[in-house]
Order: sequence, then C-alpha cells, then structure tokens
Amino acid sequence: MLKNGLFIMVVGFIALILGLTNADSYQPITLIIGISLTIAGFMMYNCAEQKSEE
Repeated sequence: MLKNGLFIMVVGFIALILGLTNADSYQPITLIIGISLTIAGFMMYNCAEQKSEE
C-alpha cells in the first residue's frame, strides 16, 4: 500500500507538471487529474503509514 500510494503520487506530480507547462485546451483536465491523483496517493500512503505504526 505504501508503494502504491507513492507511485500514484509520482504519477500525479508528473501530470501536475505537464498540466502547468501545457498551453493547449487539455490544460484544465490535466491539472484536475494531477491534483486528484496526488491527493489520492497521499491518502493511500498516509493510511498505510498509520496502519504500520499500530
């Protein structure tokens, strides 16, 4: 779960960077996807980290 969360966060960061550097009509969609993937990956990572501490 930790590795999955980190992987999804990395993909989200890449999508976020691509969304910020693009100037075409897909920029808002790419930004939304990047932000949502980053948040989902952080939530997965945080949940797994809390389970491993218990």
